[in-house]
Amino acid sequence: MSQLSVLLATEGTYPFAGGGVSTWCDILIRGLPEVDFTLYAVTGTPNVAYRYDLPANVRRVIHIPLWGTEGPAEYILADLPFAQIYRRKRATTEEVIAQRFIPLFRRFLEGVEVRETSVTDYGLVIHGLYRYFQEYDYNLTFKSQQTWEVFKEETLRSYREHPGAFRGDEVPNAFDLTTALRWLYNMLMPLNAPVPRTDIVHTTVAASCGLAGIIAKFEYGTPFIVTDHGVYARERYIAVSATDFTFFAKRFLINLALFFSRLNYAFADQVSPVANFNRRWEVPLGADPRRVVTIHNGVDPGRFRPAPKPAKHRDLPVAVAAARVTPIKDIKTMIRATALARREVPDLKVIVYGSLRADPLYVQECRDLVAELGLEERFEFGG
Repeated sequence: MSQLSVLLATEGTYPFAGGGVSTWCDILIRGLPEVDFTLYAVTGTPNVAYRYDLPANVRRVIHIPLWGTEGPAEYILADLPFAQIYRRKRATTEEVIAQRFIPLFRRFLEGVEVRETSVTDYGLVIHGLYRYFQEYDYNLTFKSQQTWEVFKEETLRSYREHPGAFRGDEVPNAFDLTTALRWLYNMLMPLNAPVPRTDIVHTTVAASCGLAGIIAKFEYGTPFIVTDHGVYARERYIAVSATDFTFFAKRFLINLALFFSRLNYAFADQVSPVANFNRRWEVPLGADPRRVVTIHNGVDPGRFRPAPKPAKHRDLPVAVAAARVTPIKDIKTMIRATALARREVPDLKVIVYGSLRADPLYVQECRDLVAELGLEERFEFGG
């Protein structure tokens, strides 16, 4: 009997970056030596190095950089013979684009704007686009005038049909539209990577890497699991809102993130967040409540044992958080919450244990806020 095989999908984490998700992946793989893993790793750029020594049961790494290449042929399809690349280009005619790509692309753009919770109909669209890009050239398709015209038409539809809902400066101009189409070109790169047949697809985030689970479900009938460590949609809201992008650009990026998340949840056989909190986002975004099963992160009881409270804190109420000091962890809200909590618990002490190196500017902003609120003796960065 052959070993169980898993396609483990990651985005910006294992095996190229450190952090909690990557640690979880490494522990999972090493703890299941009887299971074969294929890593489907989406990264920002191709210029990344392994942060982990891969266990022997990692049989293959499919690396998918979204940015930093001239197209799929340069990196994602680097092992594809030139003759096949050439045949794809020759086959990608304007007629093929019109007949086989444009209807799917139009439906995809409709899905990005959809507000209904259920997006199951769009799974066929994702699979159809995947099948298309296994036969035809990605770059030629996206550079087609037809693609541009349909993108403009569908992206502007909401602004055209509901003009009173948007201020003048919220309507996109030509630069906004070309930028958004370029973003989409990069963010759909995973559709170029052939998805192998495995027994299970397991994604660590409900993002573009999870499209592999939808594709495998249609292609092979493969079961699909989503493990949410954070909530991708929530994190995109926070990250995009903090940029100086135009209203249209922010709206487009957030809608795209929501669409990816809804698709992941709609097709997952099980959604297993690491905390019950995540359910508050997963169910409203379409996850079937009956399929949401929280699996809490555990600790090694041999290493992490209860110990007496340190003497200097023995008589104080102390709250401890384990988190890197970065914007996505929203440490500033924790600092403000400490100031509010001290109205009821004046001698409260809060300690945050986590890296101070990831974002030095943000760390300094947090220290400044601590000083501004007079919490120097009550809010500590433990490193």
